[in-house]
Amino acid sequence: MSTQTPSLSPPRLLPPRWWWLALIVILLCAGALRYTGYNFSLPYVDHVDEPHFDVAAQMIIDMGTDKSMNYQGYPPGLITVNYLFLRFFHTPGTPPTTIIWMVRLLSISASLVLLIVIGLLAYLLSTPGGGLLAALLWGFNPIAIEYARYATADTFVALFTVLAIYLVVTGVVHRREGWITAGILANLVGILFKYQSGFVLPLLILLSLAPLRAPDADRCRILEGFIRRMLIVGAFSFWLVLIYPSLEANQIANWVAPTDRMHLPSPEQLVQGILLLVTTNARGILLAVAALAGILLRRTNLWRIGVVAAALLLWLAGVGLFGGYDMRQVIGALAMLTVLLGVGLAGWIDLLARFRLPRWVFEVAVVAATLVLLVPDIHAALSDAYQRTLPDRRNDLARWMDVSVPAGSYIAPVDNHKTFNPGWGGYAGFTAFPYSGQATLTQQSLPQLRTSGVSYAIISNSDYQTLDPDVAKQLLLLKDYPPSSAYRGPDMAVLRLTPIQHAASGTLGSIRLVGYDLDSATVKPGGTIHLTYYWQADAPTAQPYVVFNHLMNASGDLVAQIDGDPLSDLRRSTTDWNDPQETLISRTFTLSIPVDTKSGAVSLYTGFYSRTDGDRLHTPTGTDQLLVTTLQISG
Repeated sequence: MSTQTPSLSPPRLLPPRWWWLALIVILLCAGALRYTGYNFSLPYVDHVDEPHFDVAAQMIIDMGTDKSMNYQGYPPGLITVNYLFLRFFHTPGTPPTTIIWMVRLLSISASLVLLIVIGLLAYLLSTPGGGLLAALLWGFNPIAIEYARYATADTFVALFTVLAIYLVVTGVVHRREGWITAGILANLVGILFKYQSGFVLPLLILLSLAPLRAPDADRCRILEGFIRRMLIVGAFSFWLVLIYPSLEANQIANWVAPTDRMHLPSPEQLVQGILLLVTTNARGILLAVAALAGILLRRTNLWRIGVVAAALLLWLAGVGLFGGYDMRQVIGALAMLTVLLGVGLAGWIDLLARFRLPRWVFEVAVVAATLVLLVPDIHAALSDAYQRTLPDRRNDLARWMDVSVPAGSYIAPVDNHKTFNPGWGGYAGFTAFPYSGQATLTQQSLPQLRTSGVSYAIISNSDYQTLDPDVAKQLLLLKDYPPSSAYRGPDMAVLRLTPIQHAASGTLGSIRLVGYDLDSATVKPGGTIHLTYYWQADAPTAQPYVVFNHLMNASGDLVAQIDGDPLSDLRRSTTDWNDPQETLISRTFTLSIPVDTKSGAVSLYTGFYSRTDGDRLHTPTGTDQLLVTTLQISG
């Protein structure tokens, strides 16, 4: 770090008015990209981490603790946010994930506040132009935009950590002890969201003593403030380590910071982390080289720049103690890198200003060059914003199966492992479809799956198209969701693991009978037969229709009868049979044979009628019923 005295030539505490007007324009653009599609995929919860904090908060409400999830040692910040939304805004009886959109909106707002802080910090390190360039880079960074939309802790910890750096550096530069204390407090809040914010804390504590080096420093006042801050940090550390069970964080499944496997990161690993951050921009290498050159050639405010660079390296080194880097762990470091990029690019304005032209010419030139370098990122951000507005196929799947398919367990790839889970996937339906894992549909696996009670398989459309024909004959395609650019989520084929027993044909109105299941073709007087139909519909009916089933003897007398709604779920009537390709499974109809029924053949007829006016659907030939099959009454 340079020996340059921190208190020399401090900039204005806040940028001029024109700077704020320019920042508002950047904020509006950044906000449009982030808020667009904030509720992507909902009510299905796409992101793997969002339900963890939501369910943990719900457990605290229901049971007073989230220890059953082993989340008692997780940083409490985001769980507390979810708790507050669940406590005051959740509708009872709905999945807890119905409040995730609120947390996402808060995360996006935090990202926009972070944009302001990044701009202010870059201004403090360089010039107003540097602040705006850094804000511009953060506003259009695709990764920053993506992670802002998630109801996770990443953006919050980045905000409070960068805010802490800004407040402490500002306090040192302008000799404001209150700002330094506020910065330390902001860093402690960051730790409550993610522990890696603590990697920066020692640097900030050391930096808070920098004003002691000024010749005219009020050392007693500075030391008093330092002691107060250390008491606060000590009390916080005592609570975090000895009262709050933070040391039990290792018990969390898939915990990314296992303290039992810590090791010092190698220089190569740190370089990998920096490259991970740099390449979040499509032309990040070029931006980084230009920014580094701008910093080295300009060579002003090096100690302030060094503080941010040191914080970035401390963050990467701290995360590297526990293994490799995942982007969600280093969003805070990405924000710090963005500050340095803005400062370095602004350095070129001062360098070029040595030529005898108005300064605004070079400011416009550097901004224009930066925007040109950001064109791929802007395009990616716009494309991603559009994609987030598309409906997720898994919501369609969940709604359809809930009202159309009898309950039963299913197998599916990981894309659909939590589609029907209320807590983890946001499923709001009533029909239960337990997940039975992943499996391959083969001649050998089908009998095992059926024996284990699996009823359905949800596989990709391409996998269904390439199924072995002998296997496909033993399955029933219920509904197909082909690939489409108008949807998010996977394409799917929904299969029942047992085929239709008996094929059939016949049309009543727009409804086609394609098959039926019958438990027995022979029945004794006093016995029962169980019957299931399979229908397809070319179009919905104008009003709801119900099914009649008549057993008629050779004389045309009615032997037995059962009527009822066509599907087992009353929420879906024939007015909603709107997909000609889907196969609808009827409820199971039970026909009771009177004890005095004479032996002989009987014919089973079925049809549809309206409960309102008795109107029946007709066949193309004008009859109002279909002959399904012939049964034998055997005494």
